[in-house]
Amino acid sequence: TRGSRSKSLHDRAVINCQYSMATFSTAERKRRPHGDRKSSEMSLHLKQTFEAAVLTELYPRSQIDIYVK
Repeated sequence: TRGSRSKSLHDRAVINCQYSMATFSTAERKRRPHGDRKSSEMSLHLKQTFEAAVLTELYPRSQIDIYVK
């Protein structure tokens, strides 16, 4: 997993989420950095949603990466 090994859980899967929005799809045409606040909040909400929906204990020592663009 990304980050420290202490974050990894041996009895369940770890879910990583990354959200990014195309600049042309918003009213704000300025280029936003990759880790802006809005994207970070959306990534956190997605992660919490998928952690509740996916039975992570069925996939021990695994990592699930979710990219939303």
